[in-house]
Amino acid sequence: MADKKRNLRQAGWLYLVLALIAPFSLSYVPGLIEQADGTMAQRLGEYEPLLRLSLASEMLYQIIEVFIVLALYSYFRDTHVKLARQMLVLGLLPLPIVFLNELNLVGAIVIATGDAGSSGIDLGFHEFLVTFLYRLHGTGLTIASIFWGLWLIPLGRLVLMSGTIPKFFGYSVMLGAAGYLLSATVILILPTLVPTNIIESLTLTGSLLMIGEVPIIAGLLWAGYKKPKSYYNNDII
Repeated sequence: MADKKRNLRQAGWLYLVLALIAPFSLSYVPGLIEQADGTMAQRLGEYEPLLRLSLASEMLYQIIEVFIVLALYSYFRDTHVKLARQMLVLGLLPLPIVFLNELNLVGAIVIATGDAGSSGIDLGFHEFLVTFLYRLHGTGLTIASIFWGLWLIPLGRLVLMSGTIPKFFGYSVMLGAAGYLLSATVILILPTLVPTNIIESLTLTGSLLMIGEVPIIAGLLWAGYKKPKSYYNNDII
């Protein structure tokens, strides 16, 4: 039982680290790029150090997620082995997607910071290529986010079945899953199918639902550090 609780504590603390570093590359740096003035090549050149830190952040939080998923699999496999395997596979699938997708960001940075004139590349094509690779990198993260949402579904079901973690956290994490899937659908499928105001509403809804993933950190740590009832009984005796 002590080993099981150690798995929960490990998953909880790693999840907290992931939650602290992921927004840097998923939100902060892209926000700076979008709000900056100049061409895309100029913007990427200006923020090259932050972009490279963002790249490192993306790879780091995916590596962290591997250990989170493995720790949770070790804990939940006795709860329901098939669901635990689903969670394991879906939780590991984003890793190769994100790592291969980093090539798009690296390519955008290298081309943006290179000398287009000396390389003989037309300036218009140079800007197109930088923008294309940078946008493709963003789309790659959106594709990876499908699995960031899907793995939360079996995780939520396992939490509900476990009896050791309050059910609230299971329902909350499944709302987070719905947020990821809704956001990915809006970005990849709906832009040309529905009006802009609906897209904006659905995007906001997806972002709010994704917050539902955050409480599971507290749920894992609470269950990992909670003393068994027998401990209290023996202590009283």
